[in-house]
Amino acid sequence: MRIIIFGSCYQNSNPEAIHNLFTELFRHGVESVVERSFYNYMTDSMGFKPAIGEVLEADSPLPPVDAVISVGGDGTFLRTAGRVAPHDIPILGINTGGLGYLADVTPQEIPSAIMDLLSGNLVEEVRSQLTVRTSCNTLNYATFALNEIAILKADTASMITLYTSLNNNFLATYQSDGLIVATPTGSTAYNLSVGGPILAPQSQSFVVTPIAAHSLTMRPLVITDSSEISVKVESRSSSYRLSCDGKSVILPADSEIYIKKAPVCVHILKQREHSFAATLRSKLMWGVNPR
Repeated sequence: MRIIIFGSCYQNSNPEAIHNLFTELFRHGVESVVERSFYNYMTDSMGFKPAIGEVLEADSPLPPVDAVISVGGDGTFLRTAGRVAPHDIPILGINTGGLGYLADVTPQEIPSAIMDLLSGNLVEEVRSQLTVRTSCNTLNYATFALNEIAILKADTASMITLYTSLNNNFLATYQSDGLIVATPTGSTAYNLSVGGPILAPQSQSFVVTPIAAHSLTMRPLVITDSSEISVKVESRSSSYRLSCDGKSVILPADSEIYIKKAPVCVHILKQREHSFAATLRSKLMWGVNPR
């Protein structure tokens, strides 16, 4: 088996997990390809030079591999998904960061997760993504989002006004700090923090959630994932921010945004015991009685 490893360069507190991962891969004869930034981090900051087959340069095309491993938190997982999703390569996330909702394999589970990967005992989940285009064509990064696309005020305390249409039919005028369009995967991220609902990962839907709306009637709205959303923004500062899974750009006011389901999905590898319900309970304390 041949895999690519992407990793966070901000995890000095987890050297044992990284050592353990490469030990398990080497022990089972797995050929590892490691992205350049993560490899330099291990050799320069950790003093660790793992036995690998190849270093992947930032601008190099992905070589043929069977799977990808993301080592870090959910931010690292999102960055990894952005790089590999167009190639339909499944991703296994090892959590050496914080919450670990997407990267849900704990350091203690690394040996069993690698065994499950090699034996084909992992569950592969196909997750939908969003894609965005703008009327001003100023995006300078990949326009796919596994979690959410957010339209945000840029540099003012004043609200922005978002004229929003659904499938070319006028929906609402949101006066708020912004608007989130989230996938089922992203429904437990930014969307949840501003009061949006949780969607089951395989549900064929998106959720549109205003941020600090200036009206009690502006509630989150669940729509089918075949829908297209268009938004025109007015702002006192003459600009606003568009964010795709945390990667953002400043756009001029009066430009229009078009959001719909992306043509490519993300394939996530999960251990069988890490079901949606189990993850809700363990990561979000779903249903936990605090008494």
